[in-house]
Amino acid sequence: MALNKAHIVNSIFNRLDIPKHRSSEVVESLLKIIKRTLANGEDVLITGFGKFCVKDKGKRRGRNPQTGEDIMMRPRRVVTFRCSGILREKINRKAAAKVRTQKKARVKKPVACKPVSLTTTAAVLKIIKSHKRGIDAPTLMKKKLFSTPEVAEWLGVFHTTVRRWIERGKIKGVRVGRNYKVPVVEVIRLLEEHGVRLPK
Repeated sequence: MALNKAHIVNSIFNRLDIPKHRSSEVVESLLKIIKRTLANGEDVLITGFGKFCVKDKGKRRGRNPQTGEDIMMRPRRVVTFRCSGILREKINRKAAAKVRTQKKARVKKPVACKPVSLTTTAAVLKIIKSHKRGIDAPTLMKKKLFSTPEVAEWLGVFHTTVRRWIERGKIKGVRVGRNYKVPVVEVIRLLEEHGVRLPK
């Protein structure tokens, strides 16, 4: 939420313990001085805060955002603000602390893979052994699909990692409801790439 004039008046009222109408007068007087100075073409320097600079801009070409047509913009004055080194350092320090806090909040505990049945593991190992002996994979092997937790256990990674690989196109996967399944041919390729040793 942006800080407005009312917030500044209330802050002065609470900190200095002066009547609220006096707080409002102080703020209005300060703003009048700053506005009058800038209107006269003079810069306003507030030590530890920053500098309001008045700059002259000459005639230049522009574009109407509504129609898109080219227009010639008249010479004008603009006010820019350059914050002081002290303020910049303070802003960056707080921003860095905020980023660190957000990163800590985003860190989630990895979800452990569900145990895979021995029969399923044995089936895959049998298919892989046949494939390594040069025997053509049967039609059933091509249609066989395995869940991401099963593949993750064989590769020694979390099932969320396998899911992320599928979503990023690193490996092939089939969407089944809300989950993904990995074809056996892709499982074989992954195991070979990761150098998984198979029992003899």
